[in-house]
Amino acid sequence: YACLSYVWGPTDPPPQPPLVLTTRETLSLHQRSIPFYSLPQTLRDAISFVRGLGLRYIWIDALCIVQDDNADWLRECSRMRLIFANSRLTLAA
Repeated sequence: YACLSYVWGPTDPPPQPPLVLTTRETLSLHQRSIPFYSLPQTLRDAISFVRGLGLRYIWIDALCIVQDDNADWLRECSRMRLIFANSRLTLAA
């Protein structure tokens, strides 16, 4: 798998946030499918690039961490070092 490193949270000036986030409400839907064209261009580009390399999975925190579930957020953030360290590559956007 690959990882995507990018800024989408608050900064000065604020970046464009992703239009699609995994939340408690969207989790079951996202586990089945996330329509490619519903994603912002940065995420689509990263997914296309990773697919072109023959990799099947990409870690995108806005999609892989349930954003409104504090327990999930804390659990996944505590593993972030390992997630990035064990990926085949990390894309920076």
